[in-house]
Amino acid sequence: VIFPLAEVSEEQFADLQGVVARFNELPGISATFRPAGGPGGLTQNDIFTQTAGLKGKGKGKGGGKGKGKTGVLEGYNHCLMVIADDIPALKNYLHGEAHKDWGPKVRPLIEGDSKPLVFDSDLLITEAAAGKIQHTVFFKCKELSSENAAEAADAVAEICRLPGIMASFAPAGVGGMSLPDTLAALDWPDKTQGFTHVLTVLCDDVASRLGFIASKAHQDLRDSIAQLDGDEW
Repeated sequence: VIFPLAEVSEEQFADLQGVVARFNELPGISATFRPAGGPGGLTQNDIFTQTAGLKGKGKGKGGGKGKGKTGVLEGYNHCLMVIADDIPALKNYLHGEAHKDWGPKVRPLIEGDSKPLVFDSDLLITEAAAGKIQHTVFFKCKELSSENAAEAADAVAEICRLPGIMASFAPAGVGGMSLPDTLAALDWPDKTQGFTHVLTVLCDDVASRLGFIASKAHQDLRDSIAQLDGDEW
């Protein structure tokens, strides 16, 4: 879940973290809540500044021009990452008392008329260590052909071979179910805002993130789903 929050005070942030701690007491649930940025207090601007510095030293070249469109989801600045073992665990989290307490605490902090983006999908990454930069890209894709899907899978496999990178690319829906079937199983409304796929990349550091962004494998993924309208967070 990504949120477009106005300024959050230390007290409000601590209050939200208290609810997240309750999420983590639920069976089969692992949750984190954090602002855009990276480990150790690294801000989003720090990442952009360090990336620009690395580019200035000649690193991160390559990849070429692609056919996909991309943009940034403006105003979205916090992420609640919830990893559930299975559908029953996720449903129990969504309908539990802690989640009921989460809404009244976070809704007053949302900027203007914006809405959170909620995206349930398989996470095809295992045994990821803490302290990574999470780079997330949501896509609005037409239905992928078998050829497109195979090309995308090959590109993600190459992305995972890049130094300091782990990646997952998946459609909305979990366990092989479509999004409508997943939402029905969860008894939950659609809050995807029309996005159909998500690319989740865990980077060891700013340099590995730049290496991924500039890589041919990254561009191959974009080219394999060139009908996309991608937005990064």
